[in-house]
Amino acid sequence: MLSHSMGVHRMKAGETIYKAGELTDRLYVVHRGTVIMTSNDKKADQIVLVKGSYFGEDSLMSNEPCLSTMVAGQRGPLSLPPNLPPF
Repeated sequence: MLSHSMGVHRMKAGETIYKAGELTDRLYVVHRGTVIMTSNDKKADQIVLVKGSYFGEDSLMSNEPCLSTMVAGQRGPLSLPPNLPPF
């Protein structure tokens, strides 16, 4: 099971995970709490991700910059993959 091989990183509410335009080399899974996805930094375009949601896969797979800014909402850990070699 993938979740057993992932590490956990605790985020504080309001902490930026990554910003639109940045590259990410990770797949993130919301383990507990929430993550807020903002497109173009407009509050009207916010989506709240909850436990079990995942993100970061688009930039990881395409090697293109992220399209959204991701910020920790309610305090909670994110599950992160172990440092794996690139595919």
